[in-house]
Amino acid sequence: MASIIKANELQDFGGNSIITSDGSGTITLSSGMNTAVQSAGATSTPSFFAFLSSDSSVVSDATWTKVQIDSELFDTDNCYDNSSNYRFTPTTAGKYKVEYGITFNPFASDDVSEALLGVYKNGSLFIQPGMAFGSHPITSVSITGSQIIDFNGSSDYIELYGYFNEVSAGGAKFNSYKRSCYLGASRIIGA
Repeated sequence: MASIIKANELQDFGGNSIITSDGSGTITLSSGMNTAVQSAGATSTPSFFAFLSSDSSVVSDATWTKVQIDSELFDTDNCYDNSSNYRFTPTTAGKYKVEYGITFNPFASDDVSEALLGVYKNGSLFIQPGMAFGSHPITSVSITGSQIIDFNGSSDYIELYGYFNEVSAGGAKFNSYKRSCYLGASRIIGA
């Protein structure tokens, strides 16, 4: 046998209203409960993760070059362009955790003396982690990281770039092995 509880209002021990009913089936949550319910059911969208599907062509020495990240693992709101601009333009304003990574491979061995990763926001360099090897160049280098970035939900966008200096001319490539060149982001709930 089922039990039925009928009430027009549910209160906490302090006498504060939590839920009220108008008697016709419509219930109203208190503002504090409404916020808690919204937070519990909220999702971290828009969000995406994209990666480079095959090694890039030549990346020129001492030149910022956009990584044409062309494959998506997921893209909840179709905010990442993986075919022409290779950029993320979220349609919801807020703070986003952005994750990024690149791997350079020079065509000549032991040829990378400096490598930089650039996250460009709205066409300008915004984040620039990197490594310098001076007189001890190496064969390959990977740079990864994450950052929290504010987006306005309409026109703000980010793109991934790479920059490297080599000891001798010849160029390098962005390496696609095991998704080593990637870009991803998720909106942070409650931030």
